[in-house]
Amino acid sequence: TVGMFVLLGLTLHLLGVRDIRCYAAALLWLPTVSGVLFSNLSIPLTLALAVVWRYRNATWPPAIALGLAVSAKLFLWPLFVWTLATRRVRATVLAVSVGLGVTFAAWAAIGFAGLTGYPALLRRLSEVQAENSYSLVGIAATLGLGDIVGQALTLAVGGGLVAWCVVLARRGDELRSFICAIAATLALSP
Repeated sequence: TVGMFVLLGLTLHLLGVRDIRCYAAALLWLPTVSGVLFSNLSIPLTLALAVVWRYRNATWPPAIALGLAVSAKLFLWPLFVWTLATRRVRATVLAVSVGLGVTFAAWAAIGFAGLTGYPALLRRLSEVQAENSYSLVGIAATLGLGDIVGQALTLAVGGGLVAWCVVLARRGDELRSFICAIAATLALSP
């Protein structure tokens, strides 16, 4: 619990937040409370994204942070699009290498047990949870639009955000491009 609070504080500090009221608001925010109580990956992933943004003009810190983050949660892959769109090719290659290396090492540690069945497991998990999640598929299901409409909406919105991320990056608007990449990860998340 203490570690999660430290990571949250470090995230805000890296992003240049100095107003103590912002720290208090972050501590009282329901997703933060949930992240701390359940020690899920939300807070560490947020820290990784803060590192990617804060050190975006360097190579190693964002590459390591992004590689580890995508290795932990594959749905963060649109951040690779952002690094490429902002012409950070070296950081992208290093991030992909870190992600693949960590993922390979994790599978090797368990003797690659279950590797071939993992994609089917993920697919089944998405099917079971999608309609009850806070995803676009879940929203479509709640509205009675059906699974197919939800999946089409997910692809349309997520794909549009990834495309807009590239457009904004080409225009030199790195902040909005980064925000679009993060929004795309949320839109495309099962």
